[in-house]
Amino acid sequence: MKDLTIISLSNKIVGSLEELNELGTEFNIDLPQEFKSFIVKYLGMSVKETYYQGVPQFKQFLKVSSIGKILAGHRYYGVEGYFPFAIDSGGWDYNISLRPETYGQVWVNKWDNGGVGEECFHFVANSFEEFIDGLEPEEDV
Repeated sequence: MKDLTIISLSNKIVGSLEELNELGTEFNIDLPQEFKSFIVKYLGMSVKETYYQGVPQFKQFLKVSSIGKILAGHRYYGVEGYFPFAIDSGGWDYNISLRPETYGQVWVNKWDNGGVGEECFHFVANSFEEFIDGLEPEEDV
């Protein structure tokens, strides 16, 4: 998986691998190790590469505290098997699927489109690696 160009660093501690593991325990989620190793480098960061297949996708990677809040929202609406990792400028969360039938795929939760729960999730990429490797900066689109 390629490295992304960080354009905005948080001056606050936004999370650690231990905190990600604690969230996994709290929400009964087993995250792939490669995903955890990648995502912990970018917690709370904005990156230059935000376009996927020519379309703007996300604004920044989430902080651990935000991930926990979104997971609680997913649970409230009866949604299981998605783990949020990024958010766009409108508040839609990007998730890696942990469901057996879509494991590892990237989905976006368009929660304000009139749907409820699972109806709000839309497919983005076949894998997290495909999504990250396919990200491009705006000037290259």
